[in-house]
Amino acid sequence: MPSAGHAHDLIDGRFLIQSLIAETRTSTVYCGRDLKKDQSVAIKVMKRDAPKALVRSVGRVARALGHVGDGLPPGIVRIVEVLEWQGLTVVVSVLFDGLPLQKLVAQPGTKPLELQTS
Repeated sequence: MPSAGHAHDLIDGRFLIQSLIAETRTSTVYCGRDLKKDQSVAIKVMKRDAPKALVRSVGRVARALGHVGDGLPPGIVRIVEVLEWQGLTVVVSVLFDGLPLQKLVAQPGTKPLELQTS
């Protein structure tokens, strides 16, 4: 079974995996480089044993967001590309610098977010 990716793997001749950001039961996320646009990206590689319905759903939502372009509301990441690589679904998005969410909310004094409904 091909792995979910390694540092220095080149995906689709364009996206270079540089380092691991996080790993979950269903996907692995890497810091990478879009060689075409010369910018940092996040590369999410869905694992082969991830539930098929989840993989389809992630791909469908990512493709839909990718068609929105730059008109996204705040807090929604811009999708650069959705593709298949070694039989795995890959979602490439803009990479934001900063602390991972888990570390951010674990900091002393962090207040929970309040949901706002209209």
